[in-house]
Amino acid sequence: MTCCSSLPTLTMKFCYVVHAVARLSYMSLRQEKTLERSTLFANTLRKKEWDEAIEEETKKLTKKVADDELKIRSLYSIEDRLSRLEEDEKKNAEDIEELKYFLKNCYPNEFY
Repeated sequence: MTCCSSLPTLTMKFCYVVHAVARLSYMSLRQEKTLERSTLFANTLRKKEWDEAIEEETKKLTKKVADDELKIRSLYSIEDRLSRLEEDEKKNAEDIEELKYFLKNCYPNEFY
């Protein structure tokens, strides 16, 4: 008879255990979902930070490329001027040689 009288107590204890396990499993599912949402939020924030950093770096590099293009163009104009000066120098050197030759022939007794 003791066996039958303890049966309701065991059944009640079993119900408490089942209820506790169910509650813990519900809590762990809820915590998993919360963790998943917070992880997703953190990843979204990280992605946003990365996107902003990439955009900022892209702007800096674009500006640097534009500045470098301007420098290259100015170097082209400087090179062009230098080549003109070199041509003028050669022409002037030829003119100077012609004048020296003329002076030597016209005024042979003068020292040059």
